[in-house]
Amino acid sequence: MRPGPIDHTTTAETDRLGRVLLTQPAYRPDRVPPGGDVEAGETPEQACAREIREETGLRVVPSRVLVIDWLPPHRHRAGPAVYFLFDCGPRHG
Repeated sequence: MRPGPIDHTTTAETDRLGRVLLTQPAYRPDRVPPGGDVEAGETPEQACAREIREETGLRVVPSRVLVIDWLPPHRHRAGPAVYFLFDCGPRHG
C-alpha cells in the first residue's frame, strides 16, 4: 500500500466549439476526462500530458491548474486522493 494520498491528474481539453474531451474507459460505465495517477518522479503536469497521450494519442501542454480537490478513501481506493484538473486549452481540428 502506498503511503499518503494518491495524486491523480485529469484535464479540461476543449475543441473550438467548447466541447470537453471525454474518454470511455473499459472499466467504467460513464465517460470521463482523460487522466490517471501521478507516477514516481513526475510532476502533476507531466502526468497529465502522459495520461492524455496514452489514452487518446494527443500531445498537450497543460497550463494552469483549474481545480485541486481532495477525496477521502473510497471503496475502489484504499487511501485519500488529491486531484489536479488542468486547462490544456482548445484543440483546433
